[in-house]
Amino acid sequence: MPDTLERLELSLKAVRRMNSEELSNPVLNEYFKSLSGFILNVFGELEFVKNGGITKASLEELRERNHRMYEIFLPENYEKNFLNPEYAKEKLGEEGVILSSVFAELYKMPVYAYEEDEFNILIRTELVVQIYTLYVYALSSDEPGPSVNELKDILYWYVSDYCDVLSKDAVERDYCPERSKRFHDILNTNLSDERYVYSYGLYVNEDVIKLIHFMNELDKEEIDKIADTFTGGYVRGFEAGNKDLSKKKSVSIIARIGFERVLQKAVSNFNNLGLKVLIHSDKRSFLELPMSRNFCYMGGTLNRQFAYDHKNDYGLVFDRNLMHRKLDTIKDGFEAVSDFARDYAGPACFEDFGESVFTPAIKKSAVKLSDKQNHIFTEYRRLYTDIVKAHVPEEERSFTIIAFPLPSIAKTDEKYKEIFKDIIKVNTLDYEKYLRIQNVLCDTLNKADYCIIKGKGTNKTDMKVKVVTPDNPEKQANFENCLADVNIPLGEVFTSPVLKGTWGILNVSKVYLSGLEYKNLTISFKDGIITEYDCSNFEDTKENKNYIYENVLMRHETLPLGEFAIGTNTYAYRLSIEHDIGALLPILIAEKCGPHFAVGDTCYSDCEDIRVYNPDGKEIIAKENDYSLLRHTQPDKAYFNCHTDITIPYDELGLLVCVTKEGEEIPIIEDGLFVLAGTLELNEPLYK
Repeated sequence: MPDTLERLELSLKAVRRMNSEELSNPVLNEYFKSLSGFILNVFGELEFVKNGGITKASLEELRERNHRMYEIFLPENYEKNFLNPEYAKEKLGEEGVILSSVFAELYKMPVYAYEEDEFNILIRTELVVQIYTLYVYALSSDEPGPSVNELKDILYWYVSDYCDVLSKDAVERDYCPERSKRFHDILNTNLSDERYVYSYGLYVNEDVIKLIHFMNELDKEEIDKIADTFTGGYVRGFEAGNKDLSKKKSVSIIARIGFERVLQKAVSNFNNLGLKVLIHSDKRSFLELPMSRNFCYMGGTLNRQFAYDHKNDYGLVFDRNLMHRKLDTIKDGFEAVSDFARDYAGPACFEDFGESVFTPAIKKSAVKLSDKQNHIFTEYRRLYTDIVKAHVPEEERSFTIIAFPLPSIAKTDEKYKEIFKDIIKVNTLDYEKYLRIQNVLCDTLNKADYCIIKGKGTNKTDMKVKVVTPDNPEKQANFENCLADVNIPLGEVFTSPVLKGTWGILNVSKVYLSGLEYKNLTISFKDGIITEYDCSNFEDTKENKNYIYENVLMRHETLPLGEFAIGTNTYAYRLSIEHDIGALLPILIAEKCGPHFAVGDTCYSDCEDIRVYNPDGKEIIAKENDYSLLRHTQPDKAYFNCHTDITIPYDELGLLVCVTKEGEEIPIIEDGLFVLAGTLELNEPLYK
């Protein structure tokens, strides 16, 4: 069998023919010309990188090359090309949807070129050549081209044949330190030379350029403060979870290009803790079955509509046989790197926010999963999670998340600097002050049998949340006092609700979850389980429900209320009002700006048996619910492998009351202000 290099040469010749030949069908001719032009550009970039072009080229040339690689995906070019499944179907019929997915499968080829990953370039090029050859044969014989089923078969065997190689490669990238050398080399270059950012092969947009310029203007003290808060939160997460960080050897960083100065210092901090840092670019395929959150380095946002349209492309090939093949190859991948996986401490996520609110257009031609595929995918997520847990024990790992704004959050550079520095303050608030205030909240809530939460104005929230009542309140706590550890910034107390006896309506006028906007989101609960849900994003009620089903319920028929929390970071809330950025805040900060409710698993999933304590020494006992209790007897029913927080902002909150078993009502928040003695300091930012 020819080796990769020989196969590359053969496939390149075929693509050149594709680019020069004229097909009798003008639409197919246009389609294959688009593909071949893109692939030839990728091969050109591969040669450029091999010849040391990155170090020789000017900044302007690198910018032009980056734009040329990605311009076809940009929103202004997307709607009228074959990457858009709606356009492809209009021009090519049902086959067009599949051919659009084939085009989308080439999306990460520029990254492969810059990483000199010839194998991933090869298999995608051969896929295109195979399909092109079938059409050439059909057109030359006056026969119809390949049918929808024939095209799906080609994609199925493409995914199946390379499943073992790609799964093993993905697991190795996530857990083997030597796979991160290239990124460390970039981080150790001269970061004042903007050219470094083009070395990844990731998309570089204006946001990234402005971010680099801004980060280069920050003095070392500010950079160190951000990085130390980030890595310090990671350490405190292990301490709060009563876990031993000293026996771990690696940590992964999830971030976006542009923050390298902070990450450079963070890597140094982690190294000083004895941890090697795992970091690599996002190389996931649309046709591969999704895994859990990818521990990756991301480029600038390219086209959110494109990503949304193709997020279910694997539905073209997904069945139970492929699920088991994928799981088997992932398991083999973990077994091959079991020592590295065991040494893994967990992810450190440096998130960002500030891009414009995004509500996707619903494309009827985009691939959708059938009901059967939804059920199989739910099973796949559970079984995949079980494999990860077996090799990276949940009770031994932790994480941290912090978030900073992108330049697109502001209209001017000066305004951005102002917002960024305010977010630094949000992320570094007085630990001792919030410890004291949240202790008061926790002591009060320790008396609760349930809490009542009601909205005001147009907010229709009317919730009763049943909570665990400690038998020994001197030594036990039902709410965790959450400070700046796994979730930065500080500012919440939370619990795992008792499901039976929890009911009502949760409503919020606008919320931004995982990059998607929801308008007038309304969810109903009975005994802690979702019974109804709706929003007003689209005119069609069915589309609204499906939008929530796919992106909030994660395709589960229902979910329990996994968390109830009270956010205390009124400073963050005030800044969101002052800067008019409330809709753009990530859930990480937004959840601290009012009471919030999480649907899905509790915060303690897989760690229920680990003893956890509040800073005052009280043991947290509210870690279970009726589902997680099944983990030893019916593990397939214990977890949903998702957790989505939904916050009611203070200005939509009418009342939050703690009710004791004796029926005493203890008001905590009234008309958006804290009224509980010992918490009134929290109102100071709200008065300004």
